[in-house]
Parts: sequence; structure tokens; C-alpha cells
Amino acid sequence: MTLKNPVKIGDKSGELHFWRTKQGAEVDFVIERGLELFPIEVKSVLKKEIVPIGLRSFIEKFHPKNAIVANLSINEKDITINKTRIDFIYPFRFNKLIFL
Repeated sequence: MTLKNPVKIGDKSGELHFWRTKQGAEVDFVIERGLELFPIEVKSVLKKEIVPIGLRSFIEKFHPKNAIVANLSINEKDITINKTRIDFIYPFRFNKLIFL
């Protein structure tokens, strides 16, 4: 991961990264707080709750507790893959997330 910049969401702080493999799989943002990683994938419009390939690869490698797919079409839905809860939310609803 790269792009170590401090970020503060609510009363929690962490470091902001992005993630990319040699094969090209990527996650737009990863918030690192201590030993916890929170991947965030951003898509403009989704037709249904589909986890992008890059986010799926990240989940398989790092096993985060939670993940986010921010988009403009699906809000307040979630699915679970390999014990990772993936929330589909509008981008302006980040402050509603309990785990950040």
C-alpha cells in the first residue's frame, strides 16, 4: 500500500492508502487504523450488489472485518464475503458508518 496521509473521520483517525496488485487489481482507498484495514471502493452506478474484483482480491488477502462500496445507486444494503461485511452506501453517508 502507498499514499500515507493522515485522515480523520468523525473522532477517529488513521492513514489513507490505495492498494494495487502487480496483476492490476486495485482498491480506491484503504483506511489503516492500528492493525485494522477498511477498504473503500468507489463506483458511480451499480445495478445490483456486486463486489468489484479488486475489492474481492483485497478481502481474500487481508480479511478485513468491514468494507465499503460507495456508489450513487445502492444505499443501505450489505452482503458478507469470507466473514467481511460489505456495505453499499451513498458516498455522503460515510459519517453514518459505525466502524469508522
